[in-house]
Amino acid sequence: MRRKALKTLFFIIGLLAIGAAIVVIRMDAGFYESNYSYGGDAYTGIQNAAAQSANNVMSVGIMIRTAFSALLATCGLVILALAICIKPNDPPVYVAVQQTNTVETNQEDDALQS
Repeated sequence: MRRKALKTLFFIIGLLAIGAAIVVIRMDAGFYESNYSYGGDAYTGIQNAAAQSANNVMSVGIMIRTAFSALLATCGLVILALAICIKPNDPPVYVAVQQTNTVETNQEDDALQS
């Protein structure tokens, strides 16, 4: 019963992770800012520098969104694979351990006792 519940839980978590990956990859990252010219004054340089910075931030955001979506999808697939591999009716596996009793003697103790 416990393995069946674990299999069901893994299956649900895997599907949720894949669903989250799809949601993340479809999120809107914004829009690129265009460069404007104001006639050669300082405002043109400031605006173009700000536009370039905004474009760089958006590019990094797209990379992070893609990487996080890929990570979620990979984790979801691995968890689904684990859920498929769990067999609900397998009996638990017990490992037999043989215990040996050994007595260690010290040669110096033996010499002192003689």
